[in-house]
Amino acid sequence: MQLSDPTRTVAPTREDPVARAASEWLGGPVGRYAAIGRRGLRPAVVVLSCTATVLMALSVLVRGHCLSRGWRAADQFWHACYSDIPVVYQSSGLADGGFAYGHGSGVGQPAGTGVVMWALSLLVPGGPEQGRTLAAAQVYVAAWAGLLTILLVLLVGLLVRIQPRTRWAVAHLALSPVVVTAGLVSFDLLAVTLGVAGLVAWGRRHAVQAGILLGLAISCRSTAVLLVLALGLVCLRAGRVVDWGLTAGVALLTLVAVVGTVVALSGPQALDVYTGWASAAPGYGSLTHVITSLGVAVPSGLASVLAVLGWVVAVVVAAFFALGTARRPTVPEVALLLVVLVAVTGKSLPLQAALWICPLLALIGVRWRDHLVWAAVEVTYFVGVWLHIAARTNPDRGLPAGWFAVLVVARIAAWLWLAWVVTRRARDEPPDREAPGRPERDPVAGVAGNAPDQVLLKVV
Repeated sequence: MQLSDPTRTVAPTREDPVARAASEWLGGPVGRYAAIGRRGLRPAVVVLSCTATVLMALSVLVRGHCLSRGWRAADQFWHACYSDIPVVYQSSGLADGGFAYGHGSGVGQPAGTGVVMWALSLLVPGGPEQGRTLAAAQVYVAAWAGLLTILLVLLVGLLVRIQPRTRWAVAHLALSPVVVTAGLVSFDLLAVTLGVAGLVAWGRRHAVQAGILLGLAISCRSTAVLLVLALGLVCLRAGRVVDWGLTAGVALLTLVAVVGTVVALSGPQALDVYTGWASAAPGYGSLTHVITSLGVAVPSGLASVLAVLGWVVAVVVAAFFALGTARRPTVPEVALLLVVLVAVTGKSLPLQAALWICPLLALIGVRWRDHLVWAAVEVTYFVGVWLHIAARTNPDRGLPAGWFAVLVVARIAAWLWLAWVVTRRARDEPPDREAPGRPERDPVAGVAGNAPDQVLLKVV
């Protein structure tokens, strides 16, 4: 594509070898003289929304065994159909008709997610006496599957509209195998949609709206804090800290309002997910859990300290990346680096954490080869982690700790490799000022877009 034509729509089948090869099944790549984008955004929205819906349907089918027979202890792992959605519903007070907190054991989820869980539990017919039946769990999973599908389609539409030139790059979300494996494992897609919607609002220069959406996202999953930090680092370089401060302040007020309201209505149990984190044991997917499973005890306090240090290291590395490269990194590039570093150094790296990566890849526009290499490792780990957990009941059939450790290390390496691919491209590309005909590369830059650099780090 010529820099003199910044409005021309990018066709992946012209530029990406994997997309070009895959297009042979649908008539081949786009022709040299084809008119692209003249029909507006609707074809991309329709096609990508349909593919995203198909992926969510496949995610439901993957859990078909449990949907028909229930989420029984080992059975759900042998068939790789485990999901937090019905398990948390029936193990908490929701199945008895209570609120998400202050009734029974609680849902063990952040306040924002807990409120939505409670709201959807009201759709389950039969009342408290039927709440712990298989039929009730099926209805509850169906309600969440419908909501998450709507959220995914909404997210696809937002991403297409915020980057009209590279609209087909949203296929990194709408066609990712990770959506099939991780889409219904837990409730994370709710926070992902709110967080990315906040970035889109920022890109449209709606600072207050962005703060509200990001605050709601943080109330659903603390990972969304990393999106706010990524915005802050890019704004620091562009000299737009005041604008970012408004959005960050609104996000903080929104978070306090949500959590404070839930605590006022149900008691301090809503804070257990935060206060209990420090004493929680390392979870699946983390290096500390692997070390523990191999017979070396890692105290939960030490694992918590290492996780906090991981956040500090992630912010420092992201700051050098955002402020030290010749070409200003985009907000999604900085966010992806933060998410990866925090995830691989955390106390756990759950399957659903991968859902935070897909929309960032869509905004960055990586090559499909890189995406599929990472996704292949994720799918392999999806199978391996369930076999490892199931090995508790039948070690001869399951995945032993040694091989699971290899799989965890391979997965962490794939995450770090993906971050390296993204950061290397940002480091190697020339500054935007040396290509004046180039369109704004960051669709969610907002007020930082095309603003001159004000703060730079120079490493001698």
